[in-house]
Amino acid sequence: MIPNPLKEPLRAPSSRMNHLLGAACVVHLGRPTSSKESKASANTMSGVLLEVRRLWRPPPPSPPTEFPKETPGNGHEDTPLYAYVRIKEVDHRLSGWFPLRQVEFKDPPQQALEKAASRLASDCIQEPILSSVYTEVTAGMARTQRAKKELNYFEERLLRDGMTPTTVRNFVYLNRFVFRAWYYAPYGLLHPAYDPVVPLRLHPPPAIPNPFIKDAFLCPFSLRVFTTYEQMCYETRAYRGGRLHPPGSEIYRDDRRGFSLFMINGSQHVTYCRHLFCIGKSFLENKLAGHDVHSYYFYVVALHHGHFPRYVDDPNAMYFAGYFTWEKRVAEFNLACILTLPCFAGRGDGRLAGTSSSAFSASDPSFGKETTGKTPCGPLRGIGQFMIAVSYELAYRRHQVGGPERPFSDLGAVAYTRFWRCRVLRWLHAQLTAGERGRSPTPAPRVEEGGKGVLGKRQRPPSSAARLSKRRNTKETPLNLDSDSSSEEERAHREAGDALRSGVSIGEIAREIGLEEADVLETVRRMGLVHYSAEHRNYCLMIPRAFVEWEVGRLARWELSTECATFNPDLLRLKPSAGAGGVGGGHRA
Repeated sequence: MIPNPLKEPLRAPSSRMNHLLGAACVVHLGRPTSSKESKASANTMSGVLLEVRRLWRPPPPSPPTEFPKETPGNGHEDTPLYAYVRIKEVDHRLSGWFPLRQVEFKDPPQQALEKAASRLASDCIQEPILSSVYTEVTAGMARTQRAKKELNYFEERLLRDGMTPTTVRNFVYLNRFVFRAWYYAPYGLLHPAYDPVVPLRLHPPPAIPNPFIKDAFLCPFSLRVFTTYEQMCYETRAYRGGRLHPPGSEIYRDDRRGFSLFMINGSQHVTYCRHLFCIGKSFLENKLAGHDVHSYYFYVVALHHGHFPRYVDDPNAMYFAGYFTWEKRVAEFNLACILTLPCFAGRGDGRLAGTSSSAFSASDPSFGKETTGKTPCGPLRGIGQFMIAVSYELAYRRHQVGGPERPFSDLGAVAYTRFWRCRVLRWLHAQLTAGERGRSPTPAPRVEEGGKGVLGKRQRPPSSAARLSKRRNTKETPLNLDSDSSSEEERAHREAGDALRSGVSIGEIAREIGLEEADVLETVRRMGLVHYSAEHRNYCLMIPRAFVEWEVGRLARWELSTECATFNPDLLRLKPSAGAGGVGGGHRA
């Protein structure tokens, strides 16, 4: 049941300082001082002020027999003010909630300067400033509310609130990582404590919208968010006892590296999948988070207990790390959405909880402290590449060749470009290996200090890719494979016009490696491998032998490492199901 916050009339927020919303400002990453020189030397970011809210702090610890309450109590009027600043950059992930004392107006309105002697936002603003969008009722919201269509009402409200600031300041995960929410997510419809529309009960009717932002303790088992550490512990003890892992079927298990993959039917675990959607919306800007989870399969990556043994004592516990989705009965796409938590993506985006502010660490005396007797094996790397490989393998077992849904986010484009590049490099290495039959082996690339291979320079016409793009059917253009090796035998073969493989096309390469033709063509273009031979009047896919061998060797070392999530098709226990229109249920490995 989706709560309807419009049943109780809301009072519009105070408009005395609303003229400051949208004003240009500068965020000082360090606390600004009175010295102008220190301000000029500090790191700054330019942006636009969208909202000002108070930081909600947890109440004092409750007795063990009493469950802590979520409703803010009296005495929060003196909590610090935070400003949400939309950074004027292409990457909106830099936007977020900043202490008001770090914000300085560039050109504040004259009304603000009359009441303050400086341009600092802390001198101009003394109370929360909320956007008036929360009191607006769009035509779509009114129509769906009259028709009592709750899911459609949710989508209409999401369209209204999509550009508003998130009410989650930081996520706290596993008592170890703290990372910001990048974008707005409709957590308020699942947890009223984070809903800016739900009125506070502290004021007489008509009530005002919730003026607080809060930190969210993310439960690694149920994916619910809590305002205090005690609430999350109560949830784990009372409701998640013996079920400290994702629901659904475990279809992949790697005990050597310590992680598993669960397949979840959105029709069977609705609440859990809705929390997955909210997590995805918190870190994906263009994602349309909705409650229509029934038409999706969810594939969740969970780390085994050995990675974080200090969090709980259950050795069978598994911690959420990322997920991807596939829409049921859709053949042209093998993946709809993919997300890895920032603390597990790349080198890890999230500071240790011990360095965080006391706003949430004060709720637990042992928060962020180390314990003895257990040694963690650390987070796993390459989770995103693992999930992409699984999506292609599942499509292959459904006898389909598809790709991910577009458009990509910037991070998604980087991840897929890397995956396609690795697939093409392995195929090129296989062609080199097959072409060495009857020829002398090529020596391995020389490695100097620092572990980087010395690669030979290749001369290629700068406009060869442009000429190839002008062909009407580029994907079926015949290509000859050749190597750029400088050995006398390889040079003799090139002068004679012999190639490692002749008459191959981009379409044939795509079918051999299981990718879409457009993705293969874009990959070889980015790598600069397509050349036009004016002498032989044909196109040639030049293989940089030293570079390919060095890259394939690096990938082999990556696969042997136990710190990297490498996909092994033999460990995927899943059978096609015709009744489900794609993938059916699996069983535990």
